[in-house]
Amino acid sequence: MPEANRLTAPGEPAAIARVEAMFRVIDQLGPADLARVPIPRLDIEDREIRLAELERLADHAGRGRLLDDARDALTSALVGRFGDRLPYPYSLQPLGSPRTVDQAAIVMALRDVVAVSVMEDRLDPADAAALAGPGWRLLGIRDGPDDAVAGSEDAHGAPPHAPTSHVRVDEPSDADWAAAARDAARDAVAEADEPARGYVPPGTRVMRLAFFGSLAVLGIPAVMIAGFASDNLTMGLLGAGAVGALCWTFATWHPRR
Repeated sequence: MPEANRLTAPGEPAAIARVEAMFRVIDQLGPADLARVPIPRLDIEDREIRLAELERLADHAGRGRLLDDARDALTSALVGRFGDRLPYPYSLQPLGSPRTVDQAAIVMALRDVVAVSVMEDRLDPADAAALAGPGWRLLGIRDGPDDAVAGSEDAHGAPPHAPTSHVRVDEPSDADWAAAARDAARDAVAEADEPARGYVPPGTRVMRLAFFGSLAVLGIPAVMIAGFASDNLTMGLLGAGAVGALCWTFATWHPRR
């Protein structure tokens, strides 16, 4: 962007300061942040009308070059930032990537924010809010910039209009927090009710009963027949009793709570 000097158009130094301040806010969005921001919904026809009027005012005020340079620099930075998200092995991503049309909407909304920063002192506040509103909401700015502090920094060195936290306008409501607390309490009760020695998947007891029941039906007669065949009826009966006892024990066993 051009440096402010004695040949700059009236109001251009303040416009440069506003643009640089807004760039500092936008720079807080890293490649991963751009995958989480809310996708702006733009009224394309209304945007084109308001943007044409803004560009006309910029040319009339001698800030056309500043407007073009600022928007081009922003576009280049955002396109590069979208491409900086390196995939994990096998092209997996921990977060989903915006679709190309969503990326274009993000770029357009932030370009409009920068354009309004250039011509904020000449625009009607309603027109500025309508044009830059989607981008302000994307950045977490609820009410838009304040002319009185544009281009300055607060006592903590934070850029003007910067969000005071990473919480955006779509932060959870009180009802969401209450629902999350109820879910956490229900999960804690369910965890306390689980067997002390581990979770038993549904159907495990039925499968165990079926297996040891079949083993008893086949094993007990087989042991008795073997005892009769060896002329040792006592051993056959004892063996059949042992097989039955073992099958009953394992079939009816369950973890102690």
